[in-house]
Amino acid sequence: MKLPHVERAQVSPEKVSAYLLSDTHPIGRFQARFFHALGYRANAWEVLERDLLNVARTADAAHIQSPYGDKYEIPCTLKGPSGLSAHVITVWIIHRGHDIPRFVTAYPGE
Repeated sequence: MKLPHVERAQVSPEKVSAYLLSDTHPIGRFQARFFHALGYRANAWEVLERDLLNVARTADAAHIQSPYGDKYEIPCTLKGPSGLSAHVITVWIIHRGHDIPRFVTAYPGE
């Protein structure tokens, strides 16, 4: 299945620049090492944002029920600016009563 309402999908700039690509965030710094190895950088966070939205538009999603709404995990292969590729899992949520998929996180896949 595809992510519902993907044309409305949103990625918070702060989630990308201050979390996924931050060397100093207490939790995000571990993901930052992974994404930096693929060539993504905090000063060009829009590149990762674009790639995350592209994944949401093109890859298949697995639905997971959540107390907050409908969560979707999208496993994919992400090719970074460095030319290296890696398996990644992106997570999206559509909160109850809404129809906008919002990016939650991304992390290395298996």
